[in-house]
Amino acid sequence: MKVVVIGAGVVGTACAWYLAKAGHAVTVIDRREGPGLETSFANGGQISPCHAEPWANPAVLPKVLKWLGREDAPLLFRWNRWDPALWAWGLRFLVNCTSSRALVNTERTLRVALYSRACLGELRDETKIAYDQQTRGILHVYRDHAEFDHACRSYSRRRKRRRP
Repeated sequence: MKVVVIGAGVVGTACAWYLAKAGHAVTVIDRREGPGLETSFANGGQISPCHAEPWANPAVLPKVLKWLGREDAPLLFRWNRWDPALWAWGLRFLVNCTSSRALVNTERTLRVALYSRACLGELRDETKIAYDQQTRGILHVYRDHAEFDHACRSYSRRRKRRRP
């Protein structure tokens, strides 16, 4: 089968590799002159499987209210445009902002992230690909006690649920 992959970032390059390995004829198209020169170049290339907290959680609700109307918000809503798909997504997002849903979604996200990290390790070993990999973890800075307490409670709940 002939396959075209659009984008030569981390995901596009990995998809192309696995497709070619499975016997497909793969062409990768990117608007830049080389791989990994846009989103993969900065934060988009971050692989942090143990930072798997979903956006949809109770702590994000007050933040969303602060973000409304801001052009630099991580969640941007255009009030002057009716987009039924966006509003349906927003409702599904809100439904998942409970503690119990956030815990389930965190565990699911973590399982996928750990699997992805293992696949990346296998890919690195097999291809001997070199890039600016760092494995020192992530530093979280909390600006107030409430955010820090939330993070501690979230971590504690995840650890308790994983114990047999």
